[in-house]
Amino acid sequence: MDSVKYAMRKNGYKRLSHFGTIYIVREDVTVISGKVISDNDFNRIPTSIFSDRENLINNLFDYIEDKLNYSPAIPLNLLILRLKESSSSLFVVKESSTEQIEERDIESIVSSALESTFAKISEYVIKGKISENEEIIFRKTLSDIVIDLKDGGINKGLFMYFILNWEGLSKEVYEEKYHNKLEYFVRILKSNIAEELKT
Repeated sequence: MDSVKYAMRKNGYKRLSHFGTIYIVREDVTVISGKVISDNDFNRIPTSIFSDRENLINNLFDYIEDKLNYSPAIPLNLLILRLKESSSSLFVVKESSTEQIEERDIESIVSSALESTFAKISEYVIKGKISENEEIIFRKTLSDIVIDLKDGGINKGLFMYFILNWEGLSKEVYEEKYHNKLEYFVRILKSNIAEELKT
């Protein structure tokens, strides 16, 4: 949040409320007109757009307006979430290391880390902490997350990944029963990937 506020001050942007949501807009904007970007479309913005932190807000304005044909307004909270998730990627490796890790090696590393994580999920089934059907959902969700991790970072909130595999699940039930477990499994997955990269 501090980084975003600094970038806003530096580039002359401001915050504006629109139907209960806070958006980042250009200094001359007094009212947001036109259609604002949906949560789903914002979460689909390529991770590469978020990599240039120096010009991030301006690049987002251009992408939202020119590529997606929405009003140039950036939802503040969604931006913070995307930045946190992209920063947490374990694939932000030093360039010298990246050059040494070929694509087939990444596939092998991720596959091995994912299998180790699946073993931890199976332990939860054995201990009665989750059902076999829930195990399938967790496995599918982590497999989806891995695809985005390889592309540079988690592209949307964990809830969005989860409901791709469990249509109709309410956010309230997810937060109560599954969020902490999924967050734990993602931490294990990243830890397993880190260990694989060391070997």
